[in-house]
Amino acid sequence: MKGKWKQNTNKKKGNEVLEKCLVAVDEFIKKNAGEEDGANDHGLRFVKKKSRKDLRKETRKFKKAKMKNYYEGNKTLIEPPNEELEKHTKKKRLKKKKKPKVNNEEVSTSEATEQPNKSKKPSKKVNKLQESRKIALLEANEQEDREIKKLEKCLGLNKRKNKKSLPQSFVTDGLDYILGILDSGSNAEGILSEPNMAWISGQLEELYMSSSRKDMTDMLTEVLLSACVSSALMPDRLLMEHVLLISILHHAVGLEVGAHFLETVVRQFDEVYKNPSETKECDNLISIICHLYNFQVVHSVLVFDILKHLVGDFREKDIELVLLC
Repeated sequence: MKGKWKQNTNKKKGNEVLEKCLVAVDEFIKKNAGEEDGANDHGLRFVKKKSRKDLRKETRKFKKAKMKNYYEGNKTLIEPPNEELEKHTKKKRLKKKKKPKVNNEEVSTSEATEQPNKSKKPSKKVNKLQESRKIALLEANEQEDREIKKLEKCLGLNKRKNKKSLPQSFVTDGLDYILGILDSGSNAEGILSEPNMAWISGQLEELYMSSSRKDMTDMLTEVLLSACVSSALMPDRLLMEHVLLISILHHAVGLEVGAHFLETVVRQFDEVYKNPSETKECDNLISIICHLYNFQVVHSVLVFDILKHLVGDFREKDIELVLLC
């Protein structure tokens, strides 16, 4: 009996130990399972947030899909795929709403303030250019005054007592005529010169179109010969400019302009040559004929005929005229 009881007690003790082991194993398993679930939950909580670029890309795709859905006529509303995307779009809408509206009056005042600031910049540049031009003109005037003084010393004009009247050398060369025009204070636009040649010829062409051609050619010939043919020797440049005007009108208006001018010049030359005098009218007339040949108004035959006539007589005056040609 004692042996059986001992066996039963040993069995009971063994069962209790097994039960304790099983309970401990179950508790261990439950603990491990709880830690794994917590770790998984923790991992889910710390998912990386999307960057702004990704959100912008998704918003663009979402907008394109929405527009496509609208144009195709589908009435079903497309919702944003993520909560983050929805929050991003909501923030953009709120920012657009918060932008303050600018009044038209404020815009006009700002533009008005900007315009004078812009206009000030070119005005400064213009002022600088004007100042630089003034300085350049003053320097040029000083240089001209120095040159005039040097020439006066070379010609001995600074030693003259009577400075009101011109010297005789000026009168013989025809400089008194030019100085008289300059001293009269006439308008620069009315003086015949190379810079004004196009403007003056254009004005004369208009007069030819609006009035009688014969009257115009007669008047023009009379005016030019009175300006070019005088008792004093005229400067070659002045004669050349007047003949250039005749050449322009001869080719632009008609051949009668040059023909009439040439006829009057040759007749006047013949009269003056037959009645010799100490004046320089004949010299001026022969120079005009030579310039008419240079500007292709006269043929060379006329010039050669005049030269043959001068060489045939071969007087002192004839030699001077040949040298002028």
